[in-house]
Amino acid sequence: MQLCLFRGEGFVPMKSICDVCRLRDRHELARELRREGLPAYSAVAPWVRVLLFSLQWELNGVTPGRLTLNRGGDAAPIYRMIVRVTGLKWTEIREMGSALVLELVVADWIPVQAASVPATRRRRSA
Repeated sequence: MQLCLFRGEGFVPMKSICDVCRLRDRHELARELRREGLPAYSAVAPWVRVLLFSLQWELNGVTPGRLTLNRGGDAAPIYRMIVRVTGLKWTEIREMGSALVLELVVADWIPVQAASVPATRRRRSA
């Protein structure tokens, strides 16, 4: 499945993602994510937002709070979402950089990828 990146303008409706990825509906999106060994959309979306916020900071020096306030939103829920998803404060994420945020994403998704492999094909530990 091709990675669909969005402009980081907040919540992206699942219908929009389906349209961009040329999928019929949320069920087909769920099957495609599962086939690729990825977690459900509800788990993927917050990580994508954190990664996009990190990239915005690196490229433009704009914080998630400023982006949200510029769009008329409240910054507090954004920072709470960052902590909920990553377990880290924005200041820690900012210092880490997007490359390390991407490593967190991969580390978070590895158990999902292992669970997607049929039991008969999994390696057995001795």
